[in-house]
Amino acid sequence: MKRSTIRQSRPKPKALLRNIVKHPKGDSYFDAMRVEMEDILERIKAGKSFEESAGENSDCPENSGSLGSFARGTMVQEFEDVVFNLEPGQSSDVFTTQFGFHIAKVTDKKSSIACELADVKEIIVRELRQELEQKAIDNFIDSERKKAVIEDK
Repeated sequence: MKRSTIRQSRPKPKALLRNIVKHPKGDSYFDAMRVEMEDILERIKAGKSFEESAGENSDCPENSGSLGSFARGTMVQEFEDVVFNLEPGQSSDVFTTQFGFHIAKVTDKKSSIACELADVKEIIVRELRQELEQKAIDNFIDSERKKAVIEDK
């Protein structure tokens, strides 16, 4: 019997961060938005709380700008290039992505670790079962929709 080989990839580092973002509102606002973001950054450098600044100024102020934790390879490249070059506690300069202007602050960084299959097998099996169950439900609903006849009265 041939033994299957699982290709292992290197664990990806994760960053926990906050973000202040201003979404584009057209070309005519581009320069004004950059100036506004530079002003926000100057206030942060002068001692204003990043969290407070995110809550007051970001187009996504929820959770004081917290984006939670994410691994390298899950955000747009321009964003990751900035964030993964910051140290915990450090804020970025103003930078742009396709989503607008940003100021990011890394609150923590963690290296992912490789786990033994035996340690995570139960979790993997549970998640795969849930995925299959959801797919079966979706397929059932789709097939029932195709059979349904909707009449206007």
